[in-house]
Amino acid sequence: MAHYLITIPKATNQSVSVTNTANDGELDSATVWDLGHKTVICWGDPASAASDADIIADVSLNRSQSYWGRSWIVVDNDEQTVQACTDRLGIFPVWVGEHQHSTALYTSRQALSTFTQHQPKTSSAQRTLVAFGQLFDEQTLWEEIRCLNGNTTVTIDSERINVESHQDTPILGNDITRFDDALEAFVEAVREAFHCGSEPMVSLSGGLDSRLILSAATALGKKPTTLTYGSPLSSDHQIAKTLAECAGLRLITGNEFATPTDPSTIQRVADLGNGEVPLHHAIRFLILHY
Repeated sequence: MAHYLITIPKATNQSVSVTNTANDGELDSATVWDLGHKTVICWGDPASAASDADIIADVSLNRSQSYWGRSWIVVDNDEQTVQACTDRLGIFPVWVGEHQHSTALYTSRQALSTFTQHQPKTSSAQRTLVAFGQLFDEQTLWEEIRCLNGNTTVTIDSERINVESHQDTPILGNDITRFDDALEAFVEAVREAFHCGSEPMVSLSGGLDSRLILSAATALGKKPTTLTYGSPLSSDHQIAKTLAECAGLRLITGNEFATPTDPSTIQRVADLGNGEVPLHHAIRFLILHY
C-alpha cells in the first residue's frame, strides 16, 4: 500500500510537496523512482510490479497510459506539475482534493484522513452510502474530494486541473444494462420475496447485503422484523441495532452466540454452513483449533 499526499500550491512561487503519511514501521509497497527532475511513484498489486518498468519508460518518453493493477504519479519538480493515472479498473484509486490554497492528491484513505478527519460529510453522500453500501462515479463523503475512476489521467499545475477518463464503457460486465434497470430488478426481487411469507424477517449485520435489502424493503413500505446475533459489543451487532432503531423496526437478538470463538459454537456454525459457506471463518478456526 502507498500512503502519499501530493500537494500542489495554487501560488506559483511555492513548490510541490510529497509527503509519505505511512506510520513508523508500516510496510510501504510503493516503488519510488528519481528520474532527474521527475519523481515517479508506482503502487498497487505486487503481482503487477513488473509493469513499473513500462511506466518509467512511458514517463521518459512523455507518454501516459493506464496499466492493470498499478496506479502511478509523476511529480515534475522543474515545471511544478503533477500527473497521475489510476489502474485500469480503479482498484487502487487516486483521490483529488480541490482546496482553497492548493490541490492535493491522496493515494490511500490513510493519506486522505489528514484532511477529512476534521471535515463535515455531505448528507446526500451519507444517504447513498447507507442505502446502497457504496458511492457511485467520483462521489465521496466530502464536497472537496473526488475519487477518480479506473483508467483516468489527471494533470495538475498551479492554475488548472485536467481530468481525462479513457473508460467509456465498463471493461467487465454488461455495457447495455442501465443502473436504473438493475435497481428496479433488485427491488422487484425483494417485493416477491416478501410475498412468499406472512411474517418475513431480515437478518441485519454490518455488511452491505442486509443494508441494501432493508433499504428496498423500506422503500416498498414494508416493516419486517429484523434479527441479529453475536456479542452485543461487536460492530455487527451495534450497526444492526442502529439500523433497526432508525427504521423503527423490531430487532430480535440471540444470546447463544455471545461467545462466538467457543469451539462448540464454531462447530455448530460450521455444520449449519453445510460445508459450503464457512460462516465467520468457522472452518478455518476448526482447522487451527484441532
